[in-house]
Amino acid sequence: MIIPNDNKAINNEDEGVRKFNNILRAAQSLWGEFFYDCSNKIARGVLATGSRGTYIGELSYNDTKDHLFLTVRIAAGNAFAPARTEAFQRFTNNLISLGHVTLDGEDQLANVRAATAVSEAGTQHAVQSIFAETLALLQNEDLHNLLR
Repeated sequence: MIIPNDNKAINNEDEGVRKFNNILRAAQSLWGEFFYDCSNKIARGVLATGSRGTYIGELSYNDTKDHLFLTVRIAAGNAFAPARTEAFQRFTNNLISLGHVTLDGEDQLANVRAATAVSEAGTQHAVQSIFAETLALLQNEDLHNLLR
């Protein structure tokens, strides 16, 4: 019987926490006050868009796949009417970015989400990219018109 090396699992967990701490340091200047849970590799904080106000963003890191996600949930209003749903689908199909927007009909929310892979050398770039893409989507006038 082969006994798994528990130290390897612990070291992998420590590595994920270390990377998430680096991500949090890189993100610190990009949002307002935020709270984090390193063991779950998740943080929530305030994103200010300037002209569009503020939102609560959720930053999460999947250390198994080295992927970073930033998600903002927005009340969707009448976005679920048939004509609006079709217009919304056209809008999302024409996006060229790290981000995307999905509708959650059950909770009447739109999820604005950006994702990227994180490399050891590119942590700062990955964090800046997903924040820039998310903020660009949050400031998009067409998106807000569709969600009213």
